Amino acid sequence: MGEIEIDLTLQFKMPESGLNVNGILMGLRQANTRTYSALLQVLFSAIEEQTIEQIQSEYPGRYVHNGYQTKERELRNSLGLFHYRLAWSYDKVEQKTVVPLRATGFLLQDRRYTEEATEAGIGLVIYLSYGWSSKEMARIREQVLSVSASTLHRRLREFAQQQCSWPDLKKLPYRFLMVDGTVVRLQGYKGTNLGRGEMHWTLSPLGKDEPFEPVGFWIEKS
Repeated sequence: MGEIEIDLTLQFKMPESGLNVNGILMGLRQANTRTYSALLQVLFSAIEEQTIEQIQSEYPGRYVHNGYQTKERELRNSLGLFHYRLAWSYDKVEQKTVVPLRATGFLLQDRRYTEEATEAGIGLVIYLSYGWSSKEMARIREQVLSVSASTLHRRLREFAQQQCSWPDLKKLPYRFLMVDGTVVRLQGYKGTNLGRGEMHWTLSPLGKDEPFEPVGFWIEKS
């Protein structure tokens, strides 16, 4: 991708008296959203331009620039709300219009919340309900980012599926098996209290002096 250089100039109005370090920090925090939005705007534009050049270079004559979307794409992230009009390219082979940043996997289809935006909420769900985690995220971000409990629940489920999906390990010659467990509190949809349950996990090595590796975990299963 190379380097992207950004020249950014910030102007702040400073009071003639009564200024202290707390006032400086509060002013910077209030300016964060606009500053990050300006940086994202430049970065998106540069990455989009390079992406279009890349696909046109890989497939000469196939893709041509076809303007921009009429409606801005809203992206909710940990830095605040970000709006951007995505570029269109026309695919002469497929005879359809595509969005380069989506076609290359840079942006996911129909996703308003970025994965990193819900990272803090996923951590809070360990200690709080989905509803309270959502409210705490909004409080910390001063209502800039408001994630619903259902969105947080769905994102945590996707995260668990990505991190805790093991292939079929039955044919691997594991030599030892270690099983452990603990009691955990269970939550259902929208933070419904499901009481306490047992979580078990297993570790296995391939042989003596080999590291124990996780091979699975189970909730409420013997």
